[in-house]
Amino acid sequence: MKERMKQTVGPDVPSVATDSIADIIRLYRCDVDLSLLRRQLARTHEERFQDVMDRQTAAEEFRRAGREARRQR
Repeated sequence: MKERMKQTVGPDVPSVATDSIADIIRLYRCDVDLSLLRRQLARTHEERFQDVMDRQTAAEEFRRAGREARRQR
């Protein structure tokens, strides 16, 4: 079981034998930027949805530009 937990935690986390999911969460929590979460949660769901849509549009434009660049070679 402990070996399985070490695998769950991943190679970049110190090799600490963990006995519970709470220990794993504690290891990862130190790397979470809570200010980003708070900023997102302060926005309305419409604002967050619009942000996702804007990012999707940008991703589609990048894909199109990549296809165009490959075609021009």
